[in-house]
Amino acid sequence: MNMNILRIFSFLFYLNLCDSSLKICSRVRQNNRMTMGCDYYIEQNLWINYNDESRSYINLHRERGYYYDIHDEDFDNGLLSNYEDTSDSLREKLKTYHLKPRTEPFTIYANHTFTNVEYSHKYGEMLEFEMINHDYKTWHDINEIVVVEERFQRD
Repeated sequence: MNMNILRIFSFLFYLNLCDSSLKICSRVRQNNRMTMGCDYYIEQNLWINYNDESRSYINLHRERGYYYDIHDEDFDNGLLSNYEDTSDSLREKLKTYHLKPRTEPFTIYANHTFTNVEYSHKYGEMLEFEMINHDYKTWHDINEIVVVEERFQRD
């Protein structure tokens, strides 16, 4: 009886050990993907256009992109209709596709007011800090603020 209990406990210990090692391997794979190089960057930026025609940028988010991550929407768009083709033209199509911004620029501040109250809450403090500490400007110096998605190749 004691031998059976010992076997059960050792089997449970082995299962727990295997489960722990799988979780660790999964975390290592995720961390390696985050520290690897990339093909291009996707940034979401605020463009602050001032009345004196100068411009400031605030980066909101930066994400890494890879040309050869193939998703279902690529097939739906007909971009990869011949997915076995490895020619340079296919690579150029992939680059063009991936470097094209997915969202249109939109204005969040114009005529000395935010276009939506939520934008005021979301970006107000950050913009105040940027203007006062870096640009030495005031709200009255701003012509408009636009949110822009930019995609560019890594150097």
